[in-house]
Amino acid sequence: MKKELNRLNGTERDKALRRALAVRLENKPAGIDAEKPCPWWTQHVEAEYRAWLNTPEQKPISYLELDPCKPWPPGQPVLLQTQGHQHLAFVRLSGAFFTPRWLGGDIPAKRVHPSELTTRNPRQIWANSYELQLAIALSASSTSQSCAWLKGPFDPEAEPELEALYELASQELERPRSIPGSEPLPSFSVEPRAQRAWTRAEHEAMYRQSAGLDGVIESVAI
Repeated sequence: MKKELNRLNGTERDKALRRALAVRLENKPAGIDAEKPCPWWTQHVEAEYRAWLNTPEQKPISYLELDPCKPWPPGQPVLLQTQGHQHLAFVRLSGAFFTPRWLGGDIPAKRVHPSELTTRNPRQIWANSYELQLAIALSASSTSQSCAWLKGPFDPEAEPELEALYELASQELERPRSIPGSEPLPSFSVEPRAQRAWTRAEHEAMYRQSAGLDGVIESVAI
């Protein structure tokens, strides 16, 4: 047990996590590997995590450049402009997926849903591999039998930091439960796209095209 607990850094918060885990490990079910609290954290995932963690800081882009029609890496800095004030946000980390991913949003408007962003830098929050694994396992404790030994309720005296890590995982690692686009997207100083009027030639071409379809499209009684 000492080996996996020593993978935490040794701060006061980490010491509290050690104490909470020690209580859980006393009665953990057979077959549970406390050295790897997240069962699907493979060597391949660990390599992806290390590569992601050591990636140089990307240049911030504006919110308007965050196109939902292309994948983005977690931790990508994004600049938001609200009421004359500039804010720095980041593409959130989703579970143990460290490679670029597609973000939910309004594709016709090319706007990413703000629930895909976080105000906290994922690389700073999850700089400890074991703590991230533990957070993912806590997040899955209600749905995965392998992680059920970490399921709450949490003892307020013995496990406050374990509960705090669970709350952090719920806020920062879990994908939004609401369907992106089901609620109005807030305005981040988005300038409306300039639209031009149709030319006479375009109107005539459209008329000819529609006229040519008159004999092809059949009316259907409803």
